[in-house]
Parts: sequence; C-alpha cells; structure tokens
Amino acid sequence: MFKEKPYHPSDAYFIKGVEARTSSVHGVGVFAARDIKNKEVFEVSPVLLFTPFLFRLFHEETETRHVQENYVFWWEPGKLATAWGYASLYNHANGSGANAGYRLRKTESPALEIYASRDIKKGEEICLHYMHHRFDLEFGPSGEWWDASESDMTSAIAGFDTSAAALLSDAKKNYR
Repeated sequence: MFKEKPYHPSDAYFIKGVEARTSSVHGVGVFAARDIKNKEVFEVSPVLLFTPFLFRLFHEETETRHVQENYVFWWEPGKLATAWGYASLYNHANGSGANAGYRLRKTESPALEIYASRDIKKGEEICLHYMHHRFDLEFGPSGEWWDASESDMTSAIAGFDTSAAALLSDAKKNYR
C-alpha cells in the first residue's frame, strides 16, 4: 500500500562502531571501536536548530560567553545547530590529520552525518577538520581560534570575533 517505508526515528539516527573516551588531543574524543572503511557513515546525530540570538541574550544577562558556543555547527544564515550523540566530541585536526568529515542533512529529520574520509583503524582517534579544509586552525588557551597561516594570533583575529558573536550580530539585524 505504501510506496515508501514509514519514517521511524530509529531509522534516521545512529552511532555505530565508535566510542567516547579520554583523548590526548584535548579532553574527551571519539575513537574507532572497530575498523571503519573510507566513506562509511558511522554517526548520524539529530540536531536542535536555533537562532544565534540566544547567545547574545545569554551574554547580555551574564556578561560571559555560554559554553555551548564552542560546540555548535553553522547550519545556514540565522541558524545554528547543536548536535546530539557524539558529534560535538570529535576533536579537530589540520590537514591529513583529519580522518573524518561531516555533512549537514537538511531534511524533515535534520541531522549531522559523520563519515570516514579514509580508512580508520580500531583504536584510532577520529578527528574532523572543523573548517572543511578551507584553512587550518590554531587554538588558544581559552578556546579562541585563528587561521594557522597567520604568524600571530593578534593579527589573525584583529577585527574578527572568534566566538559565535559574529553570527549574533547578523542574526539580530536580519533574523529577529
């Protein structure tokens, strides 16, 4: 009777063959619990979409950044995504150190899909390139980041807000 199988949330999201544990890179990371083949999707995490204006409201009330600002994904103008599952635990690696990638699934069941960009051996930490290889990143002690091709952080971030605040300004003007 139905041409397509009815949608069930258990079909839409999954985590396969990976585990979270302490990382030597930074805090917690995600590791292969088995060998993972190149191009294999091993996590599809549901996302919560929201306006970046929420961070501005938090900052105005508390005069501090919300910790979640470091764990969101840019979805589209005026929308950020918090991904559930392990998606926000993957550490960053520049260049060939990134052994996985991610893509945004913009469907009725929005999700973040994480896939291997090369074969990954059991026990290996899985790292993403946060900027999709557009430019490499360096991180400061407070979580701020800058383009690694810049010789010093001050010139790299001059006039550039490294938090979600840059998105907030746009959101306040255009998406309120």
